[in-house]
Amino acid sequence: MTRAAVGKLVVLLPVACLAGCMTFRGGTAAPVAEPDPVLAEIARQPEIRKLTGSAELKPDIVFQTVPMHTPVTEARAIMERHGFSCWAAVPDGSRMCLHCTAYHRKRPDYMDRIVVKLFYENHRVVNAEVTVIYDANRTDLGMGKLLRGS
Repeated sequence: MTRAAVGKLVVLLPVACLAGCMTFRGGTAAPVAEPDPVLAEIARQPEIRKLTGSAELKPDIVFQTVPMHTPVTEARAIMERHGFSCWAAVPDGSRMCLHCTAYHRKRPDYMDRIVVKLFYENHRVVNAEVTVIYDANRTDLGMGKLLRGS
């Protein structure tokens, strides 16, 4: 290939890619998948305390799913089976917790972040706290703020 031909390719290839990107119209958005039944039930729990942009929810469904005194490793496996991402040994004040997060999509453009903190002693669950953050941004997992303490 001659130097002139390579030069033309270098110029034309990006232009063709740009034109293709500008003219491509993707299909309709994927339908909203049905949420895990446990996650959906947690999201429907009554509010204990209303906060700005969030609320603390009753942990009843969490305790039905992860009974008191469940080993932490088993609790993590259960929560992850229901669509949560979990981090162990997360400090919360003077206690340690299994911090689990999942997203409950209500519409294609709207979702709530459900945060379940399973507090434990001697590697067994002893308490839970459930918070819903309304209209959450999925890219903000919140762990940075949690780990920085702000």
